[in-house]
Amino acid sequence: MSKLHELLAVEKDKKSTVAKILAETAETFTKKQQHFDGFSRIYESKTSDAESFDSEMSHVVTTVPDKLGYFEKYMVNLFDVLFQKESTNITAKADIIAEDGDKTVELAKDVPVQALVQIENILESIRNEVYNVIPTLDPKHEWLPDAQKGKGYWKTDESRKRKTKKVTDFVVPVQATKEHPAQVKEVSKDIYTGDWVETHYSGRFTPAQKSELMRRLSLLIEAVKKARARANNVEVVKGNIGNKIFQFLKNAE
Repeated sequence: MSKLHELLAVEKDKKSTVAKILAETAETFTKKQQHFDGFSRIYESKTSDAESFDSEMSHVVTTVPDKLGYFEKYMVNLFDVLFQKESTNITAKADIIAEDGDKTVELAKDVPVQALVQIENILESIRNEVYNVIPTLDPKHEWLPDAQKGKGYWKTDESRKRKTKKVTDFVVPVQATKEHPAQVKEVSKDIYTGDWVETHYSGRFTPAQKSELMRRLSLLIEAVKKARARANNVEVVKGNIGNKIFQFLKNAE
């Protein structure tokens, strides 16, 4: 007996083939209707000396029943695949079991395969669009937990930077004498006015926190993938519906 994963492997190709057959059949019915028609035109002379003319003839290329039969063959097969897949999906279940080192955690039991597929896709989106872009603390600072703010808050120690300002002063490099006045020179200098006291705060993750979260998410995605693989290994539920569908349609003829 075939497995569900084998059925899933061929479903896409069968759908693609049917889409092409459906389009080709529709085109024949709408744009190539001459394929269903034939024509014969023969001149029969009634006198011995009459002119002769070439016959004209075109053949029926196919019939509607033949065209439908070709089309229905592929449709029957696809209907059966879809019927068997969805019937099997009802029974396809598996447990989600995460393995972290020597620890094994059972997260859920008997999860339907379709739920596993959706969970896997959502977790992949979470990893790529959310967790992967979590902002982390700037490594150029040394961060400490901010006990005053609580969990998730960080701060740095205070740092001090001197603040100065330039002032203009006057000095007398040469004192006055009886003969000459004093020489006065304008100079500027920096004077200390105070300190800039700087502290940085943050609510970001540490790189280690982000790394651990990403690691655990990867373990979870792996667990869901394995569960999906186990669920898809179930035996296919046999069933045929395609022929019955077209038998019903043909009974209306």
